[in-house]
Amino acid sequence: MDLKSLPLSRLQSNLTCSICQGYLIDATTITECMHTCEYYTEHVVVEAPP
Repeated sequence: MDLKSLPLSRLQSNLTCSICQGYLIDATTITECMHTCEYYTEHVVVEAPP
């Protein structure tokens, strides 16, 4: 299998949180809003529910 390199800049928009702008780590999807940032789900949604 031939591996090809890809500039990180082409993937960055798919790997960053649209709210906090940090990289997604251990992404978890909330089905109601389809948000995937674990930090956001743990610290914002859980600690301060709407």
